[in-house]
Amino acid sequence: MPEGQKKTPETPRIRSAEKGAIKKVSLKISSTGENKSQEEEQATSPANLPASPFSAKELATAWGSMAARYEKSSLSLHMALTQHDPQLKDTHTVIVYVENSIQEELIRENAADILAYLHQKLDNARVRLETVIRQHKKKQKAYLPKEKLEELIKKNPHISRLKDELGLDLDYS
Repeated sequence: MPEGQKKTPETPRIRSAEKGAIKKVSLKISSTGENKSQEEEQATSPANLPASPFSAKELATAWGSMAARYEKSSLSLHMALTQHDPQLKDTHTVIVYVENSIQEELIRENAADILAYLHQKLDNARVRLETVIRQHKKKQKAYLPKEKLEELIKKNPHISRLKDELGLDLDYS
């Protein structure tokens, strides 16, 4: 092919049973495909999705049955889902309390499956999940005898009087 000439695309051809007979094939794109995509879009628009109201009790029931599904397949996810009861923040938001970032990540990885189950059980496709890591105050453990005595005095103030009456001293020098 000489330089400067462009190669034109060939039309696909199908050979028939007769030798040498060639027929041209043409494809027509139907506009019905566009209508189908518009219909699907309308069916999945937020206005058309089910949004039945549900109570905290219904949520707890659906949550328990959903968590039971993971009891054998993923015990760590099951524990993360059952450790704390979910809370209903507003009409569509479910708050899930977790102990640490690992549990939070487990729930996020399985959020699509969890939400699909909740959407079906609660007949509400607008349900969303929020995870919140609970911060626990770590209690300082008393190690030294003086710290242990202070803890005991907090629980029972009469121990202080007993210590004074008996003349006990906790100084180990």
